[in-house]
Amino acid sequence: MPCSRSKKGATPSDDYDCRWGKVVDGSHNNVKCKFCERIITGGITRLKEHLARKIGNVKACQCVSTKVRKNIA
Repeated sequence: MPCSRSKKGATPSDDYDCRWGKVVDGSHNNVKCKFCERIITGGITRLKEHLARKIGNVKACQCVSTKVRKNIA
């Protein structure tokens, strides 16, 4: 489960969904963007496309910083 501790008490995941998104409704397929508050359906892959402003599968985030966008792309 994203952003949760493992069985051994390790630190939370460092993946993009923990830093720039939040799982909603307990489903890994629904992630809320921390920049624009849009709920992305399709999981972490779609969130990354949203933040990187990749054209095609998801609407681009207009609030993400250039630094974050370039880090993902």
